[in-house]
Amino acid sequence: MVKLKKVWKGVLYMKILIDFELDNNYVEKLKEINEEIEVVVTSKKEEIRKEIVDSDVLFDLRGVNLEDIKLANNLKWIQTWTAGVDKFMTGEFRDYIADNQIILTNMSGVHSNIIAEHSLGFMINFSRKFCEFNVLKKEKKWESLKVGQLENRTATIVGFGSIGREIGKRAKAFNMNVIGVNRSGSGDYDFADEIYSQDNLLEAIKIADYVVAIIPLTKETEGMFGKEEFASMKESAYFINMARGEVVDEEVMIESLKNGEIAGAGLDVFSKEPLPEDSELYELDNVLMTPHVGGVFPEYNKKAIKIAGGNLEEFSAGNKKDMINQVDYDLGY
Repeated sequence: MVKLKKVWKGVLYMKILIDFELDNNYVEKLKEINEEIEVVVTSKKEEIRKEIVDSDVLFDLRGVNLEDIKLANNLKWIQTWTAGVDKFMTGEFRDYIADNQIILTNMSGVHSNIIAEHSLGFMINFSRKFCEFNVLKKEKKWESLKVGQLENRTATIVGFGSIGREIGKRAKAFNMNVIGVNRSGSGDYDFADEIYSQDNLLEAIKIADYVVAIIPLTKETEGMFGKEEFASMKESAYFINMARGEVVDEEVMIESLKNGEIAGAGLDVFSKEPLPEDSELYELDNVLMTPHVGGVFPEYNKKAIKIAGGNLEEFSAGNKKDMINQVDYDLGY
């Protein structure tokens, strides 16, 4: 059961629009927090545009665009159902919600564990060659392949926030060396041997056996991994992207994979999704791919409702400063 606090009495009426399908038991949990709220759940575009007009709160899962937001007369808070908020941080969209003092909160931390598992899954596959062995099994061939190990290998995690630290924690369980990269070059060393600043990115990745990208997509990080970055990596190193496809120059990455500048790539995100059928990535044997499912797990909504419910408690009580995961409009995340 999802346990949340109960009930704010005497607060003003509030309308929450949820623009995706959410099980009724979770909706009822929200209603227990504030007895005066109305909750509307719909994923139909026409109904979203109608209901948003007088909504005070929006819970969003990629269901709205700027034109929809402009229809809202009372909107005070947007709770995204994802950790990434790059949609809201583009040009006019960002300016509009910032100028109208709309609070934006995200789901940072909700899928830290599962994305960390996914990242280590890529590493284990590259090291122990499970995919190659599976191909041999289908061909009924009993052959040995040269396999590796994770112990004493170095993982450089670019974006050492809540997810990055969870990746580091699991890498440490395999006795790996962990380098974290963040904006400042400082922070929590519990699961990192060293922390570099983004200004020293090339230094951090040139010694890595695995480079994991888990940075938010901002103007600063768009195209962060390009020709110079891939050229700096060891030929034996693997690149893992769990961030957004746009943080990588995909054409440069493909050439690096084809030319043997890096050993391989584990990719969960792409510059165009779904990945077009004519993408060369489908043909490369040194690439493992998953269709942007790195953050998907059965109990996602159960964890997400705790974050959204906690924020609703604070919002209902007027404690807006205590709402967690508030997005900084200047930083873009």
